[in-house]
Amino acid sequence: MPGVSVSRQRWIVLCLLTVMASGAFAASTKHKPAYAKAAVIKVVPAKVATKAAPAAATVAAPKPATVAAPAAATDPNLVALQMVSGMAEAGAPHLALQIMDRDQPGTAGVPADWMAWERERIFIYQQSHAWKSVIARVDQLPRDATPDLRAWETMQAADAWLHLGDGAKALALVQPLVWSGVDDRTLADLRQLVIRSYTAMGKLDDALTAVIR
Repeated sequence: MPGVSVSRQRWIVLCLLTVMASGAFAASTKHKPAYAKAAVIKVVPAKVATKAAPAAATVAAPKPATVAAPAAATDPNLVALQMVSGMAEAGAPHLALQIMDRDQPGTAGVPADWMAWERERIFIYQQSHAWKSVIARVDQLPRDATPDLRAWETMQAADAWLHLGDGAKALALVQPLVWSGVDDRTLADLRQLVIRSYTAMGKLDDALTAVIR
């Protein structure tokens, strides 16, 4: 920005980012991806995560008056997932992850079950500040993972890189998704990650351009 000092540019960008942060991506992605609507799997209370809690945290527990509720209450997969989540919340995330490694359902069965476990795994990594584990998980996704879930995990990995202070690697993950035809809500989250990435890289002019667009 010609004629404006670097410190003045930084102040402008940080002010704009602060204003936008109220509805921004925030480390845990609170938005529910479309594929999560097909199965009400997550019944544990919402978690406080480093980024806005991913979709599963917003799924309400089945209502006792519904027909599906009695079956859900005895669903072994649901019971096991609740147990794992409870262990992590009680301060035993490592034990919870060991059980997940052993018991997480495969995608060949009910994909929604696997997705619920996968999101819980990312929650635990984020709350433990295990950023490198979040990043590594993207490359471990099965081939039949849905595009929505793959995009969501990639965004979590980008956020993890930002927590590690590497804006360039975060941007490298996010930019291809911007042009991949994602929905408007996901695109808005990606935009926030782009702004944060440029800011972390010290490219305040690029960050300001992303804010204005």
